[in-house]
Amino acid sequence: GNLTVKGSYGTSFRAPALSDLKAPGAAATATTENDPRSTTGQSRGITVRAGNPDLGPEKARTWMLGIDVHPASLPGLKAELTYFDINYKNQIAAIFGGALQQETLYADVITRNPTQAQVNAVLASYALSGVLPVPVQYIIDARPQNRGKTVAAGLDFQSSYRWEPTSFGQLRASLTGTYYTKYDTQQTPTAPVLDRINFIGNPLKYRVRASLGWSRASFDANLALTHQSDYTDNTVTPIRDVASYTTVDLSLGYGFDDDAPGSWLRGVRVNLNATNLLDKDPPFVNSTAGFDPAQASPYGRLIAASITKRW
Repeated sequence: GNLTVKGSYGTSFRAPALSDLKAPGAAATATTENDPRSTTGQSRGITVRAGNPDLGPEKARTWMLGIDVHPASLPGLKAELTYFDINYKNQIAAIFGGALQQETLYADVITRNPTQAQVNAVLASYALSGVLPVPVQYIIDARPQNRGKTVAAGLDFQSSYRWEPTSFGQLRASLTGTYYTKYDTQQTPTAPVLDRINFIGNPLKYRVRASLGWSRASFDANLALTHQSDYTDNTVTPIRDVASYTTVDLSLGYGFDDDAPGSWLRGVRVNLNATNLLDKDPPFVNSTAGFDPAQASPYGRLIAASITKRW
């Protein structure tokens, strides 16, 4: 047939790591936190850092539906489009500072102005690290918790076309990419659901790669272009836009066949690869590195040559 429909549904889980269940160096640590509710801007209390033996597994529900197109009238064409939907819940996370500054998110693990009985209960379970503040203005349970939720959905697509060979050689083209329609996160069960598509540290709206290849006899060449969307860096003030990023790669190869003159050339292949051919700089991000290592490379044009021999 010219069309194939496919689909799948599945559930999965990930058990907590041993370090999540029983972390080394468990303690009730005397800490000072920035506190917008304090007249001095800071408060002093106890932060519990330890494993959590009551953790449950992280769970996910996934399903996908796709179509493959391979028309008989165009035998050189292959195209696939897949819709995916992932619901990831009970994600394990711990607080690494700033809890009082995000109290609406972490209210369930913050105890303001604890009683002496509550302080004693914590100190009976965990060794004190540091000097106990007087008074204890808060207790923060910073142990790992099953807190987060992520819902992701989008489209994966890939297509290719191979033309009939001619006296000028074989020509081929391809286009692949991913387009997110949803990436919602919820840090805690009581937190608001946030749309995180195109925010730094999260998936980009889209990323595509197009390539054009040509081969004739023993010669092969391929030119590829990769493009990704611009996105937002909300970790700085003021919030900045990170520019889109486009790079071009080129590869050339030549292989000597068994009829090559001179026995030492038989089975030899020579390759030349240029990554980031146009020497494109990564988009600027206002950080120590100056770029986002999750989305771009700091390296400019890289050219590599190789020779292989097959016996």
